Amino acid sequence: SETNCMTTSAFDCYAQIKEAYTLNLKNGFLQEDASEYHPGLAQVIVINEPDLKLPGIAEPRSWVKGIISAVDGMLDAEKDMGVHGKLINFTVTFSFGIRSVCAAG
Repeated sequence: SETNCMTTSAFDCYAQIKEAYTLNLKNGFLQEDASEYHPGLAQVIVINEPDLKLPGIAEPRSWVKGIISAVDGMLDAEKDMGVHGKLINFTVTFSFGIRSVCAAG
């Protein structure tokens, strides 16, 4: 996408993720009273395979900035929506693919 945080904000994903996650909270992640998570949710993937989507180990500061700023955006979305009670876990899932940088040793 032309509006992804890699190309528009130097890997600062806070604004895009906060906006998207706020919509997720409003559109089904929360109970009808909009204060607690739906009981069917236990965890949410913050970013899937960041090692393939972000610059990877060749640019560790940018890579970590993307992940941490995304989590920060999600936490602030929860705070702004007044979410309380049992919170869900956030996770980042990594690829099992072998990267050429790692394979070269």
